[in-house]
Amino acid sequence: MKDIQLLDCTLRDGGRLIDCSFQNNQIRGMISSLMETGIEIIEIGFLRNHIEYMGNSTFFRTVQQAEKFISNSNGQIFVLFIDHGLYDVEELSTCSGIIQGIRFGFTKKDFQNEPDVLMHEMHIIKEKGYRLFIQGVNTISYSDQELLEVISLVNEISPYSFGIVDTYGCMYTDDLERLFTLVNFNLSSHILIDFHGHNNMQMAFSLAQKMISLCQGKRQLIIDATLDGMGKCAGNLNTELITNYLNQRYQKDYNFDCLLDTIDTYVEKYKEKFPWGYSIASFMAGVYKAHPNNVIYLTNKFRLSTKDIRKMLSFIEEPKRQRYDYDNIQKIYKNYFAEPMDDSEAIRLLKSRLSGSTIFILAAGHSIKEYAEIIQDYINTEHPIIISVNFIDIRGQYAFFGNDRRYQNINPKLVNKSIILTSNVQKRTNQELVVSYMNCIAESGNYFDNSTLMLLNLLQQLEVSHIRIAGMDGFYKNKPNYFNEQDEENRCTAQYESINRELEGHLLRFLKRNQGHIDVRFVTPSRFEHITIE
Repeated sequence: MKDIQLLDCTLRDGGRLIDCSFQNNQIRGMISSLMETGIEIIEIGFLRNHIEYMGNSTFFRTVQQAEKFISNSNGQIFVLFIDHGLYDVEELSTCSGIIQGIRFGFTKKDFQNEPDVLMHEMHIIKEKGYRLFIQGVNTISYSDQELLEVISLVNEISPYSFGIVDTYGCMYTDDLERLFTLVNFNLSSHILIDFHGHNNMQMAFSLAQKMISLCQGKRQLIIDATLDGMGKCAGNLNTELITNYLNQRYQKDYNFDCLLDTIDTYVEKYKEKFPWGYSIASFMAGVYKAHPNNVIYLTNKFRLSTKDIRKMLSFIEEPKRQRYDYDNIQKIYKNYFAEPMDDSEAIRLLKSRLSGSTIFILAAGHSIKEYAEIIQDYINTEHPIIISVNFIDIRGQYAFFGNDRRYQNINPKLVNKSIILTSNVQKRTNQELVVSYMNCIAESGNYFDNSTLMLLNLLQQLEVSHIRIAGMDGFYKNKPNYFNEQDEENRCTAQYESINRELEGHLLRFLKRNQGHIDVRFVTPSRFEHITIE
């Protein structure tokens, strides 16, 4: 079935998950294995101007850097991807015949603002001798009239293929049918259609089958996919799913066993460190047509409930939602919880109760379970005021919650002591002492609202002079991080080291601010216990 070709883009679109940091031997091995499977088109990576290529990456500065990974060809087409604005096509070398194609991507905004520039760049790619694959990012965002204008430009350029791209994984089958009908009727008949799907709403495989059905007898087709669906957020159409389907239904002869071996050898190891796949958060990225990095940022804030993520995505203006602006998403996050409030009465009351006392913070780390006897001995000897963080401890006089989700999980029957909430905790009984969230968070960073840090900042406001801490252990990949197994999180294991570094920085700044005023010591082992002020 020459009317259907499969394009594997694991090394390019799958690589975005790991910043394209494949090792050289992996790149070479994956290309060799993909060739053996019989896949017709293999995408090796991106072309980028503003990088210093040092190897071990599929971000390439020149075509020649990518070509060194290709030792021979079994008839495959090898391609690279250029995003408009990220590579100067004037620097593109003449096609040597090793890498035969360039995929060129542009957004609706690019098309509206500088169509002549796009035309010029695409003409250069063809003049250099490459097959031109045009990818119109987020095809569903175009109105019918706008898409007809794009198709008119494409027909004038006469590329090898034109892509219907489900950038945000938001299409349903009727969306695809509408787009196909419009494209097929108006696109020059010799131009192939390329379908690129993402799996945010679990539709990529279904849409691929629909596209194959629509194209039968009408149009030659390219289907994009990645091994094991590797890709940001929910990932892409799975190469193994579509190859098996084509083998079973369209008499293709892809080497399926080789494909599975390739996944085992080169892809599975990434999944533990950089997990991808369907989630409620990725579904919302599809619903709101949001750049996956916005979802990844909010998902990694594992103190958020799913409904909070949904609401925050809806607050981002649609044009901004479709790109990633770290400052904007952090501003949205902070503003979401920035309830204006006067907490002076709560602060006055807490200061009258706590100022001058030794405060013993019980965070929820696994060490409070491992070192229970040491903790109890300290309590029996020193008689501190105990404040637990995001859980109820029967020995404590207070429980502090800076996390809405943790507080909602508390059994109301256990709440027989004073509860301190930051104002971002939304469901309350009006019996709690509520303090300003904005006055407790750290000044910057991704984890500015870590609950233990917020409690430390509150205690600074309360003029407490002696603080002891248990259970603020830091995060570890290969052992329990919480005393309560139900609190374990697996979404952020890849970020544990960066989380630890950031928390260490926040603690160091806290100690410097309060040097000579607050004495802070750890009662249980912690990766932060050796922080000192130089």
